[in-house]
Parts: sequence; C-alpha cells; structure tokens
Amino acid sequence: VYALGFYSYDPVTGTQTTLASPPLTNQFMTLCGDRSGHIFAGTSRVPWSPVNVYQYTIATGLWEAMPSIHTKLSNLGPCGVGADGYLYGADSHTSTSMYRIQLK
Repeated sequence: VYALGFYSYDPVTGTQTTLASPPLTNQFMTLCGDRSGHIFAGTSRVPWSPVNVYQYTIATGLWEAMPSIHTKLSNLGPCGVGADGYLYGADSHTSTSMYRIQLK
C-alpha cells in the first residue's frame, strides 16, 4: 500500500483535509488508532524491510518516532492499542512475529 498522502475526512461536510505524512516514508505498512487522539503508523521505505513506527497526535498535527521494530512486517499487518498502555502489532503472514511498544 503506497502512501500518496495522509488525509482526514469529515463525513458531515464531505471535506477532505491533507495532513502531514509520517517522516521519511513512501509506504504505510499498518495503521491503527487509540481513543486518546492518536494514530499509529508502521512505515517502510522499502517493502519487506524493518518497520519504523510513528505516533500522530490529532490535536497537534505532529508525528513522533516510536521505538524501532526489529522484525519485518508485511503489508496490512494488524495493530491495536491495548488497555494496558501498549501498542501491539503482528505480521499478517506468520503467527510467530509480534511486537509490543509501551506508549507514553
């Protein structure tokens, strides 16, 4: 999935707004969010290379680098934020590759 841009969409007004894309990337590997106003993106410069993880804060419009993931995640690897304060992710092609990052 190549990232040509990062957008928000307001279904009430039908308005699409361009947002800042994660730094140094040309591909989103996975996206997920939490209920605290953050979006998390796993990104890669080259498919099937190690994934960088960034946190986007909706209120400020800024991206922040998260700890590196030392595994190769494929396209559309699932991710989610647990009630325990961790971001979890997995490679959708294997059942053995998972990561966990403690959120701030």
